[in-house]
Amino acid sequence: MRVLVVEDEKKTAAFIRKALQAEGFAVDVCGNGDDALAAACTTPFDGVVLDIMLPGRDGLSVLRQLRERGNKTPVLLLSARGEVNERVEGLDAGADDYLPKPFVIAELVARVRALGRRGSENKSTVLRVSDLTLDTVSHRAQRGGKTFELTAREFRLLEFLMARRTAAPWHERRAGHPDRPLSPLPPPYASGRRWCHLPHRREPRRQCGRP
Repeated sequence: MRVLVVEDEKKTAAFIRKALQAEGFAVDVCGNGDDALAAACTTPFDGVVLDIMLPGRDGLSVLRQLRERGNKTPVLLLSARGEVNERVEGLDAGADDYLPKPFVIAELVARVRALGRRGSENKSTVLRVSDLTLDTVSHRAQRGGKTFELTAREFRLLEFLMARRTAAPWHERRAGHPDRPLSPLPPPYASGRRWCHLPHRREPRRQCGRP
């Protein structure tokens, strides 16, 4: 199960990450709302732990944007305020659960597990890319009328690659940053000097003509 943790307090984020990883979860961490929205729109997470109070775009705004775009990833909201109106607003915005701060880490882990069960109920058990299908229950792949039995390692790798392939296309991956221009490709010349590109070598790049 892959979880996105969105928390701007570094110590809290590290604490949550360590606890979830100890229980076997794969964990990604974001420290602000814009990065969180971009990550959730481009990566197929099984659950999101989302703090409401974030720099820039707050957690409720991230949640609303996800739901408006049809993203149904289960979300657990965190907040230090714990006011009833805020909880109601979060649940109405599409949150699946709410946990006030401070919290007991065991309870958070249990709630994340519940998110995973909830998400698996709504998730298709078959991934499809072109004529290749993968049954995530039986761990069998099919292509061209042939069925392939996969080892555990082969299944995990193929599932990861197919899930990435069926995520948002490249031109939609900037959804979380609509005002941010695309980063330009590095120019072949820098300060009038040509740089060597050595894609098949592990050595550091060198300037052409220099030792």
